[in-house]
Amino acid sequence: MLNGALYDRYYPDARRIEVGYFPWYANPSRGKAHEPFPDGVVFITEETRCDFDVRSDLGFYYLISERFGAVLSALSVPMVDVVPVEILSLAGERVSGRDYCVSIFPSFQPEEVDGGESAFVTGKFGGIERIRKLVVSSDFSCPVFKLVGMVGSSNSLICSGNFRDEAIRRGIEGVEFLDVESVDWPAVKPV
Repeated sequence: MLNGALYDRYYPDARRIEVGYFPWYANPSRGKAHEPFPDGVVFITEETRCDFDVRSDLGFYYLISERFGAVLSALSVPMVDVVPVEILSLAGERVSGRDYCVSIFPSFQPEEVDGGESAFVTGKFGGIERIRKLVVSSDFSCPVFKLVGMVGSSNSLICSGNFRDEAIRRGIEGVEFLDVESVDWPAVKPV
């Protein structure tokens, strides 16, 4: 849990700022395209210390450590947007010894990823909302991605075995890698 929010700059009275109007929060919930993050964004948290490799905020964007970013870079993951971000306390002090970026991962329609044997759950108003079983097509090559329109536990990052192996080799912490062939999707806890 991040216990904070992403701002365009540091605000001494951050709790009084309505972050829902920032495009990184407003656009996804309104079905609009991502607008590039501005330079100088900060994540202001109530935590006194932050130390992780990757965390999501509402599934809209992710905070990633330099170490996690190095794995993405090594496997040429085509990121939508990545910019440096400082993680600050409400008082404006750094609460992490690591450097971070805020990022948007590529998202694909479930049909683009499906190898023909996947099983999805349709939402009340149509459209695929959840994964029952995911079989990735052998033609699909993105090492880390999300599926468009997923909710709950299905709104998680999905990665290749090569990405998992490289992340483990580089000591990525705080991420549980689950095998898509045996995972109980309703029990998945997104990062």
